[in-house]
Amino acid sequence: MAVDTAMLFANATEDAGNFVDSMMSQYGWTMPGADGQYSTTNAGDAFDPNNIMSFDPQGNSTIDISRAAKGGAGGRISNKGLFSDVIRAGASEVGEAMSAGRGRGLGRGSGLNTQSTNLAKYVSAQNLGKTSDKFFKDLNAQYGNVRRAASNTYAGLSTSQINAALTGAGFVGNYNV
Repeated sequence: MAVDTAMLFANATEDAGNFVDSMMSQYGWTMPGADGQYSTTNAGDAFDPNNIMSFDPQGNSTIDISRAAKGGAGGRISNKGLFSDVIRAGASEVGEAMSAGRGRGLGRGSGLNTQSTNLAKYVSAQNLGKTSDKFFKDLNAQYGNVRRAASNTYAGLSTSQINAALTGAGFVGNYNV
């Protein structure tokens, strides 16, 4: 039983890490590496559950917010992915609103043109916010999968079995047992 649950835990952490890597690529979130180059791989590493989660002897997990914040510092949106798609669409909407106002003979500082442009900017910001919200919900769901697997793994196990499960899943030195 302990081996099966330890395997499930190891699989959950590996699946979550792979999903996080995929998510960073899908959304186009990049982070600088030691060489200063930005990549989605660096972003995936910064948010990998193996790097920011820890567990107590009962299987309760915590996310090291300061470590995640440090790992997430300096991130930026690449020119590919969902974030940049939303930004490009928003810029297009703002441009169309400005162009439409000029086409109707409204000056750059006219009230109607300004309102139309501001509305397009507001909608763009809302869309980017919704995309960010989905990004963090999906990320948190993966951490939830790891938490559940840890709780199931720790149920009824001895300290040595817990240490073995954590070590096997890559949490070497990242737990308090």
